[in-house]
Amino acid sequence: MHFWSTATPNQMHIEIARRLLLEGTVPQDAELITDRKSTVYRIEIERSAYYVKHYCATDTKERIKRMLRSPRRNIDLWERLKAIGILSPEPLLVAKQGKRFVLITPEVRLPSIRQHSAKQGTLGVVAMHALGRTWGILHTNGLMHVDPSPSNILLTNGQSEQPMGLLDLDSLYYVGLIPNWLARQRLSQLFSRFSADSLKQCGALPPPTGFQAFWQGYQTVTKQPAFQHAIAVINRLEKSTAYKRARSHREQLLAATAEWRRHICSHGISNSSSHN
Repeated sequence: MHFWSTATPNQMHIEIARRLLLEGTVPQDAELITDRKSTVYRIEIERSAYYVKHYCATDTKERIKRMLRSPRRNIDLWERLKAIGILSPEPLLVAKQGKRFVLITPEVRLPSIRQHSAKQGTLGVVAMHALGRTWGILHTNGLMHVDPSPSNILLTNGQSEQPMGLLDLDSLYYVGLIPNWLARQRLSQLFSRFSADSLKQCGALPPPTGFQAFWQGYQTVTKQPAFQHAIAVINRLEKSTAYKRARSHREQLLAATAEWRRHICSHGISNSSSHN
């Protein structure tokens, strides 16, 4: 068994990985979180909680991913995020045995956007500005997240200057330069996932000022005009909404995008700092 770590590895973590990779067993008190593409457990050790992800893909696509990706990939990406100020759970241990891997990370006690929407409603202006800054930081540094589910985005301290946190580094890629067409594609995916989840969790979407705040945050970081990005995202949302959404959500989203369009066409996008 081979292993990698961001620091001196914890012997208990090594033992958990060894048992899982060599014996196929986990501690009795391990809580199964999911067993879809990978099997994820939550384990408590000395009053601290950890997530243990067992990569044991059976389908061809996932097997190819495992073959092509370095076991150090999560560590390298975590270090990139740390360097640019974006929080993500530290990969405390990556272990490999044959074609199977185990990743151990600490539990981060921060709410995701999904949890926030379910309990407190859709994101406000400050949070939308922070979300825009986060995606601006990612794109400026050549990074893109291909699964921007609201459950993978963490709210941090509630300040618009503080980037949000990210989960699921398996869906994060370093691609270097991100051209406008790719940025718009990724931003459209973000808003598609976010809007669908927000409607599902709380039945509401951010107001026009919240939509504007996102682009103000994005533009502040990228130093590039974001107006055309915003219009492109609205156009793609409206086009996909015509046949992908339930009727009630479709009408709500179309009404919201119409308001978003009117607002930014009337007020534009400025690098406002009034969200702090």
